[in-house]
Amino acid sequence: MAIAGQARGKYGIEFRGMAELMGKLSPRDVPDQIEGEVRFNTPYALAQHERLDYQHKEGRKAKYLEGPLKENADQYAEHLGSRLRGALRGPGPGNIGEIVAAAARRGMIEVTENLLSDAQKIVPHDEGTLEATGTATVYVDGRRVSGQAGQGQAGSAT
Repeated sequence: MAIAGQARGKYGIEFRGMAELMGKLSPRDVPDQIEGEVRFNTPYALAQHERLDYQHKEGRKAKYLEGPLKENADQYAEHLGSRLRGALRGPGPGNIGEIVAAAARRGMIEVTENLLSDAQKIVPHDEGTLEATGTATVYVDGRRVSGQAGQGQAGSAT
């Protein structure tokens, strides 16, 4: 779930103020890439996500990652924007680039954890195994900064 790129490209969401932000920071002040990843790691996670013909208990459904991401993309984007605006408004002492990078990292961690929570509410549930394998991880320039490193290909939204 690379919110900035995916939300902007796939869902038509723009981060207001990003041009202003980038005008104040030099490229070396901010990470090249901050990515959030939500993953459910069981052999059947991908099938449960993609197969619309599977029957699920009430309130549970396929597209348990894609659905919340699409439904809440505006909210997630606004949360990230709010974190960045807050960092720009009152950065206090220190390097503005580091302050903004920390705000972006913290915002992405929060958004990724929210997506995991939203997905766990609707993930197909029989014994709770799939739900229990959910992880939220954030990477900055390819380095994991929170959560667990992703494993395998099963049911991930990046």
